[in-house]
Formats: sequence, structure tokens, C-alpha cells
Amino acid sequence: MRRSRIQLSRATCVLFIVCFSGMLALAPSRLMAQPPCTSMYGSITYDTVFTSTDGNETYTASFPQFPISALTLYAVTVRSVVTVNSGMTIENYNNTAVNANVKYYRNDDFTSGPTGDFNNTVFGSNYSAPGLGPYTTQTFPPVNTINNNSIIVDSLDTNDGTLNNTPGGYFVGNGNIAVTYSSTTQPLISPSNVAINSSTLTDQIHFSWTYYYCNTGTLAADLLSFTAVRQGQDVQLGWNTTGEQAGRIYNLQVSTDGTTFSDYAAVPSTVINSDASYSYTYPIPSGATGKLYFRLRIADVIGPDHYSSVCIINLNSAGATGFSIFPNPPSDYINLILPGDNRSWQVDIIAADGHLVQRNAFANTSLPRINFTRKLASGAYFVRATNILSGDSHTGSFVIPQ
Repeated sequence: MRRSRIQLSRATCVLFIVCFSGMLALAPSRLMAQPPCTSMYGSITYDTVFTSTDGNETYTASFPQFPISALTLYAVTVRSVVTVNSGMTIENYNNTAVNANVKYYRNDDFTSGPTGDFNNTVFGSNYSAPGLGPYTTQTFPPVNTINNNSIIVDSLDTNDGTLNNTPGGYFVGNGNIAVTYSSTTQPLISPSNVAINSSTLTDQIHFSWTYYYCNTGTLAADLLSFTAVRQGQDVQLGWNTTGEQAGRIYNLQVSTDGTTFSDYAAVPSTVINSDASYSYTYPIPSGATGKLYFRLRIADVIGPDHYSSVCIINLNSAGATGFSIFPNPPSDYINLILPGDNRSWQVDIIAADGHLVQRNAFANTSLPRINFTRKLASGAYFVRATNILSGDSHTGSFVIPQ
């Protein structure tokens, strides 16, 4: 079961990096009754993959309770992305020709565990045989009849426990929550006296469980970007600021689990009331594996500490990925460079106060252009690009000047 941690940011992280994004605005709207979060929104996601050979299975899984008692839990959601591959031979038992059609009805739901409104119902594409002769057959090779690439997110019923840090709350603790997940795949055949002579079917379910929470600490409003790039046995860290403050200290923090961060080095501010750029070379420890998490703890002379986004370096990955936004600042559009080959993406533009500004979907591209549907007010905006098939997401920011 893969674990990923997501955090809202003004920063863009490129090359081997996943920058966490988890705006609560992307969680179901009916869970917004919690008090407003005055700091950083984030989420923790656990996910797994189920497979079967007939599409009618029951699966059991165990997900950790929300593990961070110092944070406020706002919502719990589940997501299911289903793919069904099937081939078949259909036969006409009528004594006249018919327009034969077969398609699959698919339903996924919980049968035990937290109750809720999670119910993923999908109808597959047709296997169509127009004018199929009497007592004849037609064979269809295996294809993805259901390729549910849309991300379906539903909230769990809060009656199962309190969505906060109350001791004994259903979702909060150091134990696990067991769930039973069932899938049903049934053919719908028309007209009468048409039947499936033979068939094959396999399915795959990408199932994930997400905690949305309000993090401690606040983001630095004048931090324009924070990036991390692996170069051999080093990680090159860089950040840009505007309106730099005298006496500021940038404390570079490192973590191996994304939860517990330790100060590693301190970099003082160098200019006053101007834009500034900084860099630091972090040596990767010999023999290190897994992931390294980086962020900045920004200490000013007066006031509380502020933080950057979290950026991840995957030491086990052999490839490089990149994500960027241009032009920045934009006028009436932005271009994105998305990692990997041409894929399908959902792209959200989110205002600094957390509300969704616009949502676009793109297929088979890594260089989408996004025209703004309305004139944007001055301020910072966040972009979250989600790979529709895998669920991987990348985040960055742009600024509309005054």
C-alpha cells in the first residue's frame, strides 16, 4: 500500500519531485462545515489495487487511522478508479435478424466498515452487432469496455466517528480501520433470445483512502517558489522571494517520512525590500534509499515561523519528471509542462482562499494551454494537475500582479 502526503503550496517543484497539494476545496462540499482552517490544508492518502477475473469479488483492506494527533482532521474520503477488460461471443437465438447489444453494468460499494454514500456505478460501452442473423454468432476481441478514468470521490459518513482529535474518535488513532469492498459486474443484453455464448473478463480497481486535515504553521506569503532537483549524489535546492526582509533566516528542514522534520542548515537573507534568489546543495547520505522530504522553516525577526511547501526526492526512481507553469505572471492564460508521455489530466486552478476557480480536462497531451474563463483578480493562485488514470498530482503557483 503506497502512502503519499500532500500539502498546499505556493511553490513549484520539478524533476523527481511530487509537491503536496490537498486543498480542502477539493474535498466534498458537505464536509466544509468545520471551522475555517487558518493555516495549511493538506491530506494523507493510502491506496491499493484490487484485481479479479470475473468482476464479482469481495476485497478486504486495512487503512491506518489518522496518525497525527497535533493536526485537525476535516474529512475522510474514498476514491475508486475501475477498468474492466472483456471479450465475448454473442449468439442470436431468434429466427430473424436482430440488432444485438451487450453492455456491462458495474457497481462498487462498501459491504462492511465505515458507512457512507460511496457508490461507484458505471455503464460500459456497447458490444453491438447490428443485423445479426438468425442462429448466428459474432465474436468481439477483448477491449476495455469500462475505463472509468474519472476520479470519483465520496465522503465517508461522519456518524461513524468524530472528525477531530477527540480521544477514541473512529478515524483518529494509531490503529487500523478494516473495510470490505465489493464489486458487481453484470451484462445487460438486448433484445430477448440473444445470449453470451462465451466471454472473458478481468478487472482492476485502484482504490484509495484520503484524510484531509488542517496543518500547523502558515505558508510564507512572499515565497514565490521552492524547488528541488537531484544532481548525482546531491540535491540542489532553490527558492525565490519578493520583498525580502532583513534578519530573516531560512532553515532548511529534511525528513525521511514526510512527518518529522529536522533543521539541517540555516541560510540568512541577503537583500532588503527586493526580490531575492537562494540555493543550497544537500549531499545525499551514502546508501540512502526511499524518499527525502524537504521544506523551509522561515524565521523572521518578529512574528511566528512560516513554511514552504514540501518537496520530495525519490531516491529509488531512475527517471526524471518535471512540472512547470508559464508565463508567470500570466495575462489571460497559462501553459503547463506535464511530466511523462502524453496522458489525460484534470487541472484545477484554486484561489488562495481555497475556492475552485476553474477546472479543465485534457486528453493525450503533456503541453496543455489553459485559457482563463474570467478575468482573475490580483493575488496568488495554485494549479493542481492530476493524472486521471494513476491519480498522481503535481502542484505549482502563479501570481496575478496588481
